[in-house]
Amino acid sequence: MTRSGRLPAEWEPQSAIMLTWPRQDGDFARAGDDPLLAAEISLLSIAALASRQQRVLLIIEDRPMATRLHTLIEEAGGSPGNLDFIEAPADDIWARDHGPLTLIDEGRPLLLNFRFDGWGGKFPANRDNAINQTVHGAGGFGQAEMLSFDQVLEGGAIESDGAGTLITTRRWLKRCCPAPLILTKYIDFISQLFDIKHFIILENGEIRGDDTAGHVDMLVRFANPQTLLYQSCEQPDDPHYRSLQALATELRTLRRKNGQAFAVHPLPFPGKITGAQGERLPASYANFLLTDRQVLVPAFGSSADDEARELIARCFPDRQAVSIDSLPLINQGGGLHCAAMQLPAGLLDRPENPQ
Repeated sequence: MTRSGRLPAEWEPQSAIMLTWPRQDGDFARAGDDPLLAAEISLLSIAALASRQQRVLLIIEDRPMATRLHTLIEEAGGSPGNLDFIEAPADDIWARDHGPLTLIDEGRPLLLNFRFDGWGGKFPANRDNAINQTVHGAGGFGQAEMLSFDQVLEGGAIESDGAGTLITTRRWLKRCCPAPLILTKYIDFISQLFDIKHFIILENGEIRGDDTAGHVDMLVRFANPQTLLYQSCEQPDDPHYRSLQALATELRTLRRKNGQAFAVHPLPFPGKITGAQGERLPASYANFLLTDRQVLVPAFGSSADDEARELIARCFPDRQAVSIDSLPLINQGGGLHCAAMQLPAGLLDRPENPQ
């Protein structure tokens, strides 16, 4: 490997966020008209809020969809001048996992296009896997260089503090690399690529209904390099209790690169959130999304929604905290953070973050 660089933290300045819009030939449409429309409403909220401060790159089905979304996002209070549309076939909406990761190489953003396999072949992914190449070829990522890799690496599986510490989970690594020798080589590959000095692998934690089989963005997030937020459970009769209590204990034993403990803050438990068939849905307040000037917090119609938003707001005092209805998203096994990928400042050529 000849290239490497720093993996920015999500709270660092952004030029845009990327959203892949649900469409008539995608997974949300196969679930029915109501799930498709409900998902659109959630994504419209994200796009409108983000576009007031930064660009939003929308991956769409066709030009009529672009025209319709341009109008809807403006009506929702967004800034249509900050919307960019690229047509590309897609299977699903989870841009966090099929979108590009970006590292900073000698002061410049470098796009990384990993293979996306539908979380180990659970779902069709050939069209999603081709999105980054299509967008890059159409100039949607500006003039940035993009490297492609055959390895699988989903954005929701890793959490970076921007300063050489990375967190992931053992469950996800085992799904991605079941053979011990392959796993060792894979960890070395990630560490070298992102110049990771402190690689943390969490042994505990599980959110029921999560299709990703262990993504860290459902469990633990950095608020800053010294502080971790995690999804807690204080209800002994809930099936999450044992796993999330073990996660809490594990987090308190973790150490930073300098040997000091992290400040660890529990997020309230949303309670039992179920789908139409009574199935448990992956409700987690850890799945929040940072835009350039906002923190968007999942809401599930739970009595804990306001408490979660206020706690997360205190951890990001420089951002406006806004609740986003995420029930339509978790009904499809993903979440708010899963639906968007940030593109760091400097990636796109137009001026970022207009006033």
